[in-house]
Amino acid sequence: MDPISRRALLRTGAVGGGAAGLALLGAPLGAAEPVAAATADAGRQPLLAALVDTIIPATDTPGAAEAGVADFVAMMVERWMHPDERARFLAGLDSFDATVRRSHGQPFAALPPARRLEILQAMAAAEEGTAAGTPPAEGPFLARIRALAIYGYYTSEAGASQELELNLVPGHYEPCHDLQPGERAVSLGRNNAVLRMP
Repeated sequence: MDPISRRALLRTGAVGGGAAGLALLGAPLGAAEPVAAATADAGRQPLLAALVDTIIPATDTPGAAEAGVADFVAMMVERWMHPDERARFLAGLDSFDATVRRSHGQPFAALPPARRLEILQAMAAAEEGTAAGTPPAEGPFLARIRALAIYGYYTSEAGASQELELNLVPGHYEPCHDLQPGERAVSLGRNNAVLRMP
């Protein structure tokens, strides 16, 4: 009888275990289910796209909307946030939309980019001012959308490989690295992205 190599044993175990697990779960082998459409209700997706693209606009690299960050934010809202947190986020999104429509007479996405930036800066400053006092019931919405947009963009292909330099094998750790002219920050290695919600 020939001895069995470790690789052959692991290969057999992985294939058999995976097939048994799928049979037990009754899981079909197919694409992941689509994200629930709570963010698409009432025209929220164009608003999300305009928000993330105002936070990270296109320059010599793609902007957040082109990088698919609005879809990432929708996925995080639907699948990652706790139901209470999701409700507060969506209430903040609806409140933001209603405020812009009331004060400017049109949706946020229809405004020119420079005007959208002015609105975000003014509303963020007002939100920061209320942080010391009583925060709004829906929470710090603009701080949350900004955190999600930044995290989504810099973990996207465009953000990680075009805006930053993708370095999967970073070498030694440099806690304080000065960037030289023409050098891009590293997307992986020195400082891995961590999502911290306000």
